[in-house]
This record gives sequence, C-alpha cells and structure tokens, in this order.
Amino acid sequence: MSEDAEYGLVMPFLCVQDHGGPLDPKAFVHGVRFGTADCELKAKPKEYQVYDAPFMEKQYDLLAMHRGYLLTAEPWDEHPDEYALFTFKRIEDSNG
Repeated sequence: MSEDAEYGLVMPFLCVQDHGGPLDPKAFVHGVRFGTADCELKAKPKEYQVYDAPFMEKQYDLLAMHRGYLLTAEPWDEHPDEYALFTFKRIEDSNG
C-alpha cells in the first residue's frame, strides 16, 4: 500500500462547463465551500476554520457578520496568493 496521499473529487461535478453543464467550475467549487461554511456556522460553534481563495474574504466577512462571528484571514505561507485560512470566532464568546 502506498503512503503517498492522493487527492481528487469524490464524485464529478457534472453541472460544470468541463462536463457540458452551464456553471463555471471555479465558481461552483467556491460556492460549495461557502455553503458548507454557512451550514457549519448555523450550528453555532465557538470557532470554525476554512481554507479558500483570498478573494473570498469579503464574502466570508458578510457571512460572519450575518451569523454573529468575527472573521480573521491569514494567507497560507506556501501559497499566499492561492489560499487563506479564514477563522470565524463567535462574538458572544469573545466578549469575556
């Protein structure tokens, strides 16, 4: 058994242009990540983190405000133009 990690889709995104669908693949992937973050924040965890593209910061900030969180963004050292770590901290827990 190989110890090298393999990464790939669990299932193909058939609705994207690469597979004949109408949706932009990049936008679809970011939308899925954003939707997942929204679902996670609905459960009101004290903190939640997600990696995504730096250009998503303003959108995640709106989500944080909507759900009662403060957002911080930290560029990923290895690929700062491609990924940032977004951390949501619940406001009611940060007031002491």
